[in-house]
Amino acid sequence: SEPAKSAGLSYGDAGEGSDRASLGLPGKQLALVQALVTAGAEQGIPVVIVHNSGKPLSEPWIKDNAQAVLAAWEGGQAQGTAVADVIFGLSDPSGRSPVSHPYSSETLPAYYSHTTSVKRGGYFDVSDATLWPFGHGLSYADIVFESMRVESGDQGSPTNQREEEVIVGPASSVEGPGVIVHVNGTVVVTLRLRNDGGMAGVAVPQVYIREVSASVTRPNLLLKSFARVTLSPSEASDVTLVLDVQRDLALLGRDLLWAVEPGVFMVFCGPSSAELPLESSFQVQ
Repeated sequence: SEPAKSAGLSYGDAGEGSDRASLGLPGKQLALVQALVTAGAEQGIPVVIVHNSGKPLSEPWIKDNAQAVLAAWEGGQAQGTAVADVIFGLSDPSGRSPVSHPYSSETLPAYYSHTTSVKRGGYFDVSDATLWPFGHGLSYADIVFESMRVESGDQGSPTNQREEEVIVGPASSVEGPGVIVHVNGTVVVTLRLRNDGGMAGVAVPQVYIREVSASVTRPNLLLKSFARVTLSPSEASDVTLVLDVQRDLALLGRDLLWAVEPGVFMVFCGPSSAELPLESSFQVQ
């Protein structure tokens, strides 16, 4: 059997207008976790650590030494059943992190959507500013991001049939985007996913965009769409996500008005903001 240890914060430790300065476990919880994980390793027994908290917890030792970590957040009265189902394999852990988990309070701010002029994680004493990135989440399945196709969704467009970019597998930057999208149109992203594992699982493909050049500084990455797909062992599936140019690509200009600027946009897809094996591009006109 695999013992599970719950560790985290009580309702009074974090909340609106009241919080702890430390992002670590309070009291002697870390010492207890270390003792359990160490004893389990000596006896060949894996230990699962369940984080119960309303905010990210930063304990690098747990990430480096525990066999598994389950972020349960504050799941309510049915949380115990849900956690048990995930630990015993009755349910796939299909959640994805809504925040970046900082390495410690000293590496704040920790977020994925920093500007292109800022490099995060440049510390001498730690390899990364985050323990787990935005969008991170594991599955019992072995999900492969096989390919991505980007095309214009503008019906009747003369470029709709011929200007299409297909990227298979891990891709390098695309030069000279051939996909032309109208400023009032849509971008259709079609993904091919495959489960190479022996268990059914949930894939959560995430689509991010980056504007190559703009009149104001833009984030390096912005999540614009995602999906939730259940795949049986050896099953492959196509997933289509649609981006609305006016809704998803507009920026707040110097005049404080929202507008879409013509230009080249990169599209990235993968299981998290830090793992994006597929990329392509399109041009808005």
